[in-house]
Amino acid sequence: MSAIATPISPELALVCPELRRQWAAALPDIDPDALFRSDRIARPTPAAAAPAERPVPFLLAAATYALSSFAASLLQGVVTLTVVAVVALILTLSG
Repeated sequence: MSAIATPISPELALVCPELRRQWAAALPDIDPDALFRSDRIARPTPAAAAPAERPVPFLLAAATYALSSFAASLLQGVVTLTVVAVVALILTLSG
């Protein structure tokens, strides 16, 4: 039997050893290491292409991220405190 003639549910193939053998025999042979190989294709680059960018050093990237996160948090805190102070002032003056 080269191929399965009728469609069979995968659940049936799990519980019936004969069907499991048939399904396993019908599967194509694959190389399990092929998933981890990278096929890099060299792309031709034009002569006037920009020079390749150098990677940013890790410490510089980490410091930039930390400072920008700190600045964003500081700005959010200032806005929140300003809104609270304005609401408190309005409620105090209206009461």
